[in-house]
Amino acid sequence: FCGVDGQCHLYSCQSWYELGPRDFTGYDADSPLVCQDLVGATQPGDADGVYYPSVSFRCRNLNPKPIDMGFTNKCTVSGRSSDFTCYGLAQGTDFQPFLDEASAAQLNCTDDEYDETGYPKFTYRVTLETRLPGKGGHTILTPGFNDTSEFNETFALSGTMYSKYEMWTDQPTSGPTTRPTAFPTQASNPASTCSPVLVGLCLGLRLIVGFMF
Repeated sequence: FCGVDGQCHLYSCQSWYELGPRDFTGYDADSPLVCQDLVGATQPGDADGVYYPSVSFRCRNLNPKPIDMGFTNKCTVSGRSSDFTCYGLAQGTDFQPFLDEASAAQLNCTDDEYDETGYPKFTYRVTLETRLPGKGGHTILTPGFNDTSEFNETFALSGTMYSKYEMWTDQPTSGPTTRPTAFPTQASNPASTCSPVLVGLCLGLRLIVGFMF
């Protein structure tokens, strides 16, 4: 992704928090990230609210159902008027259970709606969410790397992430604040080329592919 420093970076919670667009991170030099590895990977759609996967083994169509893997590392920054939460894959993540499940699935990609030539493939997803007072919420889904026929661990570790920044009041208050309910496409290597959406963000064009809450 293209950072506020004008340089391109691989995805990680630390890099995104420090160098991503401020409307998506709320970066504060006095509020560092607090990160921890998770005991087990999150499951897409489970109770902790991490709906999106990191790596998937899938057809272009969502039928048959993709084999998804969650995240194994969580970072947070909590303030008086905002929260930043980010999930990634920890170094040393055990991918074998996911790979075993993908191998056993025997996905057959035959849908007529899409060109399924070469599929199923492994996909590496980055999901970026923001919710700001008076601006609603936006979600960007972008690939961290191109889809691959063979699993690429380096792509998984540096090209998958889920982050959510939420500000629930314009200015800090002295009293307690109530928070509202928060709620694939090919890409080049982000280390050398930024995705079209994030280039827009870097240039200040605000070309956000998302939805309003």
